[in-house]
Amino acid sequence: MDSLLARFAENSFWMARYMERAENLARILDVNETYAQNGEGVKEWLPIVQLHADAERFFSTHEAATADLVLHFYILDRSNPSSIAASVQLARGPTVMP
Repeated sequence: MDSLLARFAENSFWMARYMERAENLARILDVNETYAQNGEGVKEWLPIVQLHADAERFFSTHEAATADLVLHFYILDRSNPSSIAASVQLARGPTVMP
């Protein structure tokens, strides 16, 4: 019985951790979309990649840090372990991601 409770507690901890990670990333992307602009009024997305120290991973498959590419990379790209989709998948349990 104790091992079941310990396993449940550990799984609950990691589920909450991955969901918190996804929520924080979504908040950062939302704030950047709403407020971040350079001197000419153009939205900057490179700082998001730099903030997460993902420049090497991001630029290995993308040429520029455009809004569409950065948002896809951080929301839907399951090959990016820090994306929202990957975090939610990990929160669901230790299953193999496609």
